[in-house]
Amino acid sequence: MFSFTELVGSSTEEWSSDGLRVRRRFLVAWPKRQEFVHALWGPRSGKDPASSLPEPYPVAIRFMPVTDEPSLSTTPEGPSPAGPFVQAEVDYHLPATTALAPGRQPLPGDVHLVEQKPQLVRLFVSPQGWHWPGPAQLPLPPDVPLAVEIPVCEYLVTIRLPLEPPWDLLGEMRGKVNGRTFLGFPPETVLLVGLEGKPLWAASGPTARHWELRCHLVERCLWQAGQPVGWNHLFRPDTGRWERPLAAGQTLYASADFQLLLDLAGL
Repeated sequence: MFSFTELVGSSTEEWSSDGLRVRRRFLVAWPKRQEFVHALWGPRSGKDPASSLPEPYPVAIRFMPVTDEPSLSTTPEGPSPAGPFVQAEVDYHLPATTALAPGRQPLPGDVHLVEQKPQLVRLFVSPQGWHWPGPAQLPLPPDVPLAVEIPVCEYLVTIRLPLEPPWDLLGEMRGKVNGRTFLGFPPETVLLVGLEGKPLWAASGPTARHWELRCHLVERCLWQAGQPVGWNHLFRPDTGRWERPLAAGQTLYASADFQLLLDLAGL
């Protein structure tokens, strides 16, 4: 049976602009060192017993000789390991995008939204049908450069999950827009362009596990007469309005219920 022992007072924390870094030291039997590594990164399943707070995950493990073994003061996490002993030093990291400053409350459901690349996309339209204001309603010359600036912004949504995500269901959402309001975004204004996930191992214990799901969204939103204009709208130069064209009752982009992403986090 595999066991390990953590050295008393070994845990240190460092908060910086890079996020939260934690270092812990363990006493591990030399023949069991690979099992120790597997306990941190190996595949596991089950519900995460850790708190709802975001926790650092291991990024490096190093083994070193025990120089003063008889005087080591330890706190057992299991049965005492059988020697020869080796000291394991584990570095954990929680990036600044998800780390919480001391004293701050976590976001509901551990969902984090980061704006990445706001930009304006210029759409050139035909001046046909447009005219200058006034009684004469003089038409615009055909060589007048008429353009609309569309605000487009990329977002990274990070969600901590207690279980491995259902990749088959999530894969069907890629390339679709939100069918209803999602994280404050009006319907059809955010496009899901990519998903990635990885297991995170918490610093509270080698068996505590999270899944981190990263959702890459692109928002395109204008407002017309108080109504949102999103991905399924095109500009009609002849009417000067944004409208949703249809083909056999279908819009340009299919929609999906992005609430599934929040349901996975228990929201």
